[in-house]
Amino acid sequence: MRPVTSDNPSGEVLPVPHYSYELPTVEEERFEKLFRQLDVNGDGRIDIIELSQSLHKHGVPENLKESYATKFIQQSDLNQSGDVSLAEFIYYVSEHEKKLLLLFSNLDTDKDGRIKVNELITAFRDLGVAISRQEAAQLLKRIDKDGSLDIGFNEWRDFLLFHPTADLSEIINYWRHSTEFIFYQRREDATIMKLLCQSDYLDVGESVTVPDDFTLQEMLSGMWWRHLMAGGIAGAVSRTSTAPLDRLKVFLQVHGLKRFGSLAACARHMLHEGGVRSLWRGNGINVMKIAPESAIKFMAYEKLKQCIKSGSPTRDLGMYERFVAGSIAGCISQTTIYPLEVLKTRLSLRTTGQYRGIVDAAKKIYSREGASVFFRGYIPNLLGIIPYAGIDLAVYETLKKRWLRNHTDTEKPSVLILLSCGTVSSTCGQIASYPMALVRTRLQAAVALQTVGGGPTAQLSMSGVFRTILATEGPAGLYRGITPNFLKVAPAVSISYVVYEHLLNSFHARNQILSRMAEGLQKKMQQEVEKFKAVQKEYQSVISSRQQLDSQLTENSGVKEELNLLESDANVFKLIGPVLVKQDLEEARQNVNKRIDYITGETKRLDKTIEDLDKKQDVQREALGKLQQQLQQAQVKAAMKA
Repeated sequence: MRPVTSDNPSGEVLPVPHYSYELPTVEEERFEKLFRQLDVNGDGRIDIIELSQSLHKHGVPENLKESYATKFIQQSDLNQSGDVSLAEFIYYVSEHEKKLLLLFSNLDTDKDGRIKVNELITAFRDLGVAISRQEAAQLLKRIDKDGSLDIGFNEWRDFLLFHPTADLSEIINYWRHSTEFIFYQRREDATIMKLLCQSDYLDVGESVTVPDDFTLQEMLSGMWWRHLMAGGIAGAVSRTSTAPLDRLKVFLQVHGLKRFGSLAACARHMLHEGGVRSLWRGNGINVMKIAPESAIKFMAYEKLKQCIKSGSPTRDLGMYERFVAGSIAGCISQTTIYPLEVLKTRLSLRTTGQYRGIVDAAKKIYSREGASVFFRGYIPNLLGIIPYAGIDLAVYETLKKRWLRNHTDTEKPSVLILLSCGTVSSTCGQIASYPMALVRTRLQAAVALQTVGGGPTAQLSMSGVFRTILATEGPAGLYRGITPNFLKVAPAVSISYVVYEHLLNSFHARNQILSRMAEGLQKKMQQEVEKFKAVQKEYQSVISSRQQLDSQLTENSGVKEELNLLESDANVFKLIGPVLVKQDLEEARQNVNKRIDYITGETKRLDKTIEDLDKKQDVQREALGKLQQQLQQAQVKAAMKA
């Protein structure tokens, strides 16, 4: 706001001419050149549409350009015209650069005019974010234009010129997340890749992938549960959509192609035996186990990270430490929900009318085979975790580093690149661990296999199943059913990606609406508090006036005593001069009565004022209480909806 002066008596916000800042000619030319680049239609003013179109060329991510353009216009449009003139543009940018220079100086701890890797790591650590030297170097490359592996103020200024705030924590967060080509630092893409390319169509590895890492700020902000919830729902939709292929895979793992002849014949058999609905047998429990499995794995992974980082909580986990923590967390979650895996296999293989539901199946299986059946195949399931998680993580890290070596500019990986890396790494892990998955499924199904040369024997041990498969079908038999497993890839990834992105956007939009509602209620409550304070101040003023009036009444009692003395003296005066005394006494009495009447009237008026203020204060208190209740209700609704 401009101050009220003789030249501007109304205090109206007016654009300040840019020449009043006495900018150097070079700086003024730089600002004017940048303004012309943003002024797409050349009309001498920049609006939100023009700014949104131009921001991506200046390094602002696609998903942030509209919000940044809106905030830029709001902060620089001094006369509230809806667009920005050259004078307004130069005024805002010059002031914004001063703030950026101050932040740059704070980060530049050795004051050499350059921000280096160590200084960047320190800045992140002070904000509770631990990054490695490699990640810090990649962040510097995001801004570094001359390849010096450090950045000067000009590079810093150009990168953050259109960032709407000069708050260091927000800038650090933007810097970290806008560096989209650092795979594990791009939360949305990394989660999509690991969640969609692994969890929705693989077998042994579907529960043993290394969970995503979340910073302390992301944990406190609730980002972690939004991603987990979106991933869980996306996984449920994806698994339901591809359930027929999953049941086909289980059939082939247990019975093989010899019984049916082809994939199509196996599918026809399922349709003939139970109709179209039979294709989704086992899907209910397959979806049901997503929530406990994900929650247990996430909590176990966080606890294991804390144990590994004991003594240095701010450091970042290395690849092998993440592998160990992720593998153990996967083992814990698999151990907890493994009975559901057995039920899923049995329900997928059931015939029409065999079970009435999940509970009925569990009761019948327990009564017929005992409790141990619910952990049949547990050992090969755990043995499949190590090769899957290790190969998946190693291949993924290798592909990531290879991509980073060949793309050191501001280019970000496309969704196709991200999904391809996840698909390749997951496929390699699956190929290595699939034989264990096959043995696990055979043991869960309790299939009696034929031994070579001898009679039929129930081979319900891991080694027995391995020997029987190799003897009867050869090494290729260990990959029975892998074809429909791979056929699930394209639909599973596509469906999960669409659902995941839609849910994240919905969560983000709803969170913004609730935040704005809470801010509005808080602002209104603050206004009412200010009004209440004003009433309290006025009330104190009235109390002070009342005290002054009481003091006057005290003085009045002294006047009455004086009047009594005068009356006593009047009796004496009557003897001396009755006429004179009577006249003087009457005059004195009238004066005193007038003063008493005045003081009494003032007392009544002040009492009435105090009564009115008390009523007004009660109304304000009631309004304040209602606003507090509305705020509490809004917070409860926000928590319930979240």
